[in-house]
Amino acid sequence: MTYYPTCFRPVVRFLLVLAFCATIGFPLSAEAPFEGWQYMETQHFQLIFEPKTLEYAQEVASFADEVYAELAVLLAHAPKERIPVVITDRTSRANGYYSPAPHRILLFVTSPSTRFMGSRTPSWLRALLTHELTHYLHLTSPVGPASFLTPIFGPTTPTMNVPLMPGWWVEGITTYAESTYSEGGRGDAPFFELAYKAPILEDAMWNLAQGSYQSSFPPSGRIYVTGYIFVEYLMSRFGEEIFARINRTFANLPFLGLNRAIRVETGFDAHELYADMLAQRGSGFQEHLPAMQGELFAPDSLGDFHLPFATDRGLIGWARTYSKGGAIVLYPPKGGQPEILKLAYPTDAQSFDVTRDGYTAVVATSYDEASHPASIPSVSVSYSDVVLVDLETGAERWLTQGERLLHPAISPDGSKIVATQVVGPRYRLVTIDPATGALETVYDNPAGSIYEPRFAPDGQRIIAVEVVQGQSALIMLTPGEKARYLEKPAAGGIYRPRFLDADTIAYGSDREGQLAVYRHEIASGRTTKLLEDTIGAFGVQMLNGTVVYATYSSTGYTLRQIPEAALLSIPTPIQPTVALERLISLGTSPYTSKPYVDLPRFGLWLPLPAIDSGVVAPGIWLMMSSVLGHHEVLGSAAWDIDHALLLGSLDYVYAPAWGTLAFNGLLNLVDGSPELPRQNWISATVSTSLWNKHRLASTQGIDLAAQLQYRFRDAGDVLISSTQLRYSIAGQSAVRSFFGNQYLGILGGLHVLSDIPSSGSITVQPFVSFAAQVPVLDTNQVLRLEVEALANSTGLLPAGALLPRGNPLWYRQQGEAKMRGTLLYRIPLGIFDQSIPFGGILGAGATIFAQSAAYVSSGDLLWEHDGYAGLELHADVILGALYNFRPMAGVVFRLADGAYKFYIDFNITSLLLNPIVVPAAL
Repeated sequence: MTYYPTCFRPVVRFLLVLAFCATIGFPLSAEAPFEGWQYMETQHFQLIFEPKTLEYAQEVASFADEVYAELAVLLAHAPKERIPVVITDRTSRANGYYSPAPHRILLFVTSPSTRFMGSRTPSWLRALLTHELTHYLHLTSPVGPASFLTPIFGPTTPTMNVPLMPGWWVEGITTYAESTYSEGGRGDAPFFELAYKAPILEDAMWNLAQGSYQSSFPPSGRIYVTGYIFVEYLMSRFGEEIFARINRTFANLPFLGLNRAIRVETGFDAHELYADMLAQRGSGFQEHLPAMQGELFAPDSLGDFHLPFATDRGLIGWARTYSKGGAIVLYPPKGGQPEILKLAYPTDAQSFDVTRDGYTAVVATSYDEASHPASIPSVSVSYSDVVLVDLETGAERWLTQGERLLHPAISPDGSKIVATQVVGPRYRLVTIDPATGALETVYDNPAGSIYEPRFAPDGQRIIAVEVVQGQSALIMLTPGEKARYLEKPAAGGIYRPRFLDADTIAYGSDREGQLAVYRHEIASGRTTKLLEDTIGAFGVQMLNGTVVYATYSSTGYTLRQIPEAALLSIPTPIQPTVALERLISLGTSPYTSKPYVDLPRFGLWLPLPAIDSGVVAPGIWLMMSSVLGHHEVLGSAAWDIDHALLLGSLDYVYAPAWGTLAFNGLLNLVDGSPELPRQNWISATVSTSLWNKHRLASTQGIDLAAQLQYRFRDAGDVLISSTQLRYSIAGQSAVRSFFGNQYLGILGGLHVLSDIPSSGSITVQPFVSFAAQVPVLDTNQVLRLEVEALANSTGLLPAGALLPRGNPLWYRQQGEAKMRGTLLYRIPLGIFDQSIPFGGILGAGATIFAQSAAYVSSGDLLWEHDGYAGLELHADVILGALYNFRPMAGVVFRLADGAYKFYIDFNITSLLLNPIVVPAAL
C-alpha cells in the first residue's frame, strides 16, 4: 500500500518529491545510538544537544537571539550570562521545561500531536522557546530583595518568590508571549478557547484564587487558561509594561501577595479586574452565539468523553472518567453511562480506533524508558507503541516496541493498520504489519505533519489532516495514486475527520472563527456547514439515525446528540490557499559544535546554623548542580564554638541513565542524645531499575538498591552494608482514587553489620515486606494489607524495631525476629477545589487501620498480646503553581489499656528536595 504525495507549491514540488520519495516503500531504520552531548553558542544561548539533533539545534540557533531581544524588553530583564538550553528529540510527547537549579531550559523537539498550540503555529520550536524563555527571564529577574541578595548568595536566589506566586501569574505571561511574540500559540488555538468559553457561558467559571493552582477539576491546564485571559486583559488595558511593574512591586513584599501589587500598580482590586475581564469575554461570545445545542449523549458528570466510532455493537469510544479513569467504552443506543470494555490510557485521545465489528481496537500508548543512555533526570527517553486489543477478552498484543507512533487507524475489517510516526518536530504516515509489527513509510511531506488518519469504509482509502507551516489541509490517499487535496491548505484548522459514507466526510474546523462541523462531498468537491453548537462542535458520528457530535462543557469534553433532521446544509466559501513563505533552509550554519561536559554549577549558599547538643553552631549550606542533572552536590559546615568542633556533611549524587550513585559523608554527628559519642561516616549508595514492563493500564518493575557505610567510632569502627530488591505492579488510578488503585509490592533484603576491631563480629539482619491493595467492590475505596518482618542473627532486636504507626514507644516483647501486620481501610473523602492562601486543597482521604505484631524468641512464636488501631486524615495540598504535598494527622490507640498518641507528618520532604520544574504543558 503506497501513496504518492503531491505538493501544493509548484515552485518547490520537484525538490520536495526528490527529498522524500526515496523513503517511500522501504522499511524504517532503528533509532540512532546515543553518542554523547555537544553544544554550540549564540550571543545569548548555550545550546546542548545530541549530534543526531544538530539540525534542530541549528534551527533554534537561527532565531534564538531574536526571540531573546523581544522578550528582554517585555520582561525588563536581559541577563548577561549565556542561557543553557537542552534540546532532545527522543520523546513521544511534546513539552518543555524551565528549571532553576541551575537555571536552564529544556526543549522537546517532538511537537504536540494534539496541536494544543493550535494548527496555525508554523514553528513549534520557536513557540516553545518563546514560552520557556519567558519563564527564564521572568523567574530569574533580580527584583525586590533578590536584586541585592543574588550577587551575595548565588544565581538561584530569585526563585525564592516562586512558591508565593499564583500559578496563573507564572503561566499567564508565558502563554501570552507564545501567542503574541510567535505565530499561533494557545491564544490562537480553538480548543484552548473552549476551556474558558464553556464555563463562562455556563456560569461555572472558577474564581481568580482557584486559578492560582492546578486543580483536579477541568480544565487540566487551568493556570494556563486563567493566566492567558487575565494577563492579556491586563496588557490590553494598561499596556505591556504593566506586567514588569506588578512583578517588581510583588517581589518587594511577596508575602503580602500578588493582589496587593496589582492594586498598587493599577488602582483596582484584582478580583474586580478579573470580573470585568470575564464580563468582556462573555459579551464577546454572546455576539456570535449559535442557538443550536443538542441534548447530552455522554453522562452528565466530570470527565472527558471523546468522539466515538460507529460499530456493529454500537458507538465505541475512549473516555476518561473521574471514578474509573481512562477506558474504552460502549455507549447505550440513547446515550448515558457507558459500559467499560477495557481500561486503557492512550498517548492522546486520538490515539485510538476500532474495527467495524466492534471487537478489535488499536491503541497507541506512551511510556518512559529512564534507563536509556540519552535519558537525563528531568527528561526520560519515551516511546509510544501500538497495541492491538481484543475487546471481548481484554487481551493485549503489542505490535511494536520502542517506536514513537500515535493516532493509529485500523481498517473496518482489521486487516490494515496505519499510524503517524514522530520524525523530529514532524509526523509522517506509516503502515504497521498486523502480523509482524514491521513499519513502512507511506506518506511523508518533509515540510509538514500528518494527523488523525482514518480509513474509508472500503478499507483502502485514507483521509488525514496535513499541516504545513501553520496551514491545514484535508488529504485523501488512495493506493497507487497521488495524494489528493480535498480541502486545500488554509488557515482554518481541521479536526476529527470521519467518513460518514463512502463519498462523504465530516470534520471540525474553525475556518469561520468558531469550531463547527463541515461536510465534504468527495465526488462534487462541495463543502457545507453541517452542524454548530453554542460552545463549539468539532466532530460528528452517525449510527442508525443517531447524530452524536463532540463538544465541550465546564465538566470536560462531552458528547451531544441531535435529530438527523436538525443537521444544516449551509454552503461554505472556499478558503483561500495561502502561499507558504517560511520553508526553513538553514544552509551553512555559522555555529560550530563542540563536545559538552556536564559539570556542577554553583547555585546557592545560605548562612544556615546547625543545632549541636542543644547549642546553635553558626554554619553555611551550599548547593551545586549540573545542567543535564547528572551531578548534584549539597554541603554544609558549622563550627561548634562550645566544643571547638567542626561539623559538616557532604552529599554528591551522580545520576546517569541506569540509576543513581550517591556518596555521603558526615563529620562529628551527634547520634541521638548528647551523652552518646559523636560519629563520623562515609557511605555509598547505588540504585537501579533491573526490569520494567508497561501495559495499557498498569506498570510493573524490579528495582535494586545497595548501600555501604563505614562508621568511625571511638568504641570501634563499623561497616554496614544493606541490599534490597523490590518487585511492584501498580494500576493506573482515576482522579477520585485518592489512595491509588490496585497495587502489589514485595521487598526483601539484608543488613550486615561488621565490627572492625579485634572481635570482628558480624550481625546479619534479613528483612522482608509485602503490600497488597485492592479496590473495595465498585468504589474508589481500597483495602490494603502490609506485612513486614525483621530478624537479627546475633541476639535480640532493638526494642524500637517495627513500632506501631505513629512510632509510639510501645512494646511488650522482644525477640530475635519480629513481624508486624497492618490492615488498612482507605476512604477517599472527595476531590476539592478550595483555595487557601498561596494555594489550594485538592482532595482528602481517611485511613482506618488495625495492627499487631509477633516475635520469634528462642525458637518460639510469641504474639505481642496487644493490638493497635487508629485513624489518619490526609489532604492533598498545593502551594504556588506546582508544589504538591500531602500532610497527614493521625491518632493510634493501644487496645489493651486505651493509651493513645497523636502524630502529624507534613510530608514536605519532596517539596523541599525536588527542584522547581515549570512545564510548557500539563
